[in-house]
Parts: sequence; structure tokens; C-alpha cells
Amino acid sequence: MAHAQTPLSAGDIVIIGVDTDNENFHFVPLVDLDTGTEIIFTDSGWNETSVQFRGGEGAVKYTAPSNIPAGMITSWITNSTDFTSANDDNVGTNGMDLSASGDQVLAFQGSSSSPTFIFAVQTNSTEWQIGDVASSNESALPLGLTNGGNAAAVGLGTGAGDEYDNAWYSGVITSGLSTDILAAVADNSNWTGDNANYSPYTTDFIVSASDTINLSFSKTASPDTNVTYHGEITYTITLTNSGSLSAT
Repeated sequence: MAHAQTPLSAGDIVIIGVDTDNENFHFVPLVDLDTGTEIIFTDSGWNETSVQFRGGEGAVKYTAPSNIPAGMITSWITNSTDFTSANDDNVGTNGMDLSASGDQVLAFQGSSSSPTFIFAVQTNSTEWQIGDVASSNESALPLGLTNGGNAAAVGLGTGAGDEYDNAWYSGVITSGLSTDILAAVADNSNWTGDNANYSPYTTDFIVSASDTINLSFSKTASPDTNVTYHGEITYTITLTNSGSLSAT
């Protein structure tokens, strides 16, 4: 039975950890995911010059097994039954194999020939590479993403080989508005790197509803709006915020 997917935009999920020593990563959706929603994760670097994946590597596809609430942590290892191979000629057919010499995990929806990137992390440097990527350990910033906004380069230093084997978000913000969580996770100063250990968050995040209130205002004159009326006029205000609240 086919299910409708949740279309995702940049920043709708965050990757909160990459463990190259044990071939693992963790991610958190910042919006609810409908059953059957698909997200592809690849370690194939992005080539800024040719505007395509470098290729020669691989990918896995996550399929939401049920309605997944915003804030729920998913792990490639722990939730392995929800992942399937997504290798192809664009990302590569060698399988996703995270390198302890530095690597990247890029999340996207759509086809690998025209991906819509959602979030990205790389562990080989504190900077994304420019132009052509020289090796499988490198990546340019994926198209449509912003470093520090919806992508994080979390290596040891600025050089292309200044890597950590493992890195994870260790900031204090794990609850609040999605925009606050996204900003915190995309800030590489909130990450910890290590060449032996890996200690990502395992307790689900709490994503609060937006505090924006959509206000509509209507004026109703009684008994007849087509004539001048000098009596009482009733004004109706309707407030809507994750449900409905009406006040007259």
C-alpha cells in the first residue's frame, strides 16, 4: 500500500552524529514525518564544479515505518530495518561506507540526479571544500545548503584532512522551536569530535510548536450592511494556533 510522503525542505531534519568507526549516524526530524516518507543519506561528496555527486560511493534510503513525531532520534544501526540500499550511478554502486579518514553524510529527497538537500555534516574539516573534490573523504557544500545554517563541517581543523573519526552534537539545546534546534546543531562549536569514542544524544528531542498566531479580522454590521446603521456593530476576531480558538 502506497503512502503519501512528507516533502522536506532544507533544515527539516538535523544529523546529530556521525560514527565512522562503527558505520553509524543519527538524525532527528524537526517536523512530523508521515508513514512512508523517504530520505536518502549518502557519503558521496558533492562536486561544486560539475554540480553533481562525485560518485564512486553509495547511499542508503530511510523509509519512515510509521508516523514519526518531530524530535524522535533515528540511528542507522538501531533502526537498520528501516534502511535499504540506494546505490546508483550518480552516488556510486560501492555501498555507503563511512571512512575513518574523514567523510560526509548528506541527506536529500528526490532523485540523485536532481537532489533536494535537507542537511549535511562532514567530519574531515571545519570547512567544506571548494570546486572539484579531490577524494572520497571530501565534499563541497551541497547545493542549496548554508554552512552553519543547515549544514555543519565538524572536523578538527580547516585542512581537508583535519578529521575526526567520530563527531556528535553536544550542545545544550535539545528542546524548543525547530529554528532554535536547527541553529544549535548547525553551529560546529556545539559539536564534539573524537577518534575513539562516540556519545550522541539518545533521548528524543522536544520540538515545540511555533508561537506564531495567525489572526483574521472581520467586521459584521447588523442588521443590514447596505444601509447606514447607527446602532451597535459586532466585531468578530478568530485566533488559530495548532487548533482553533475563537473570541467575540
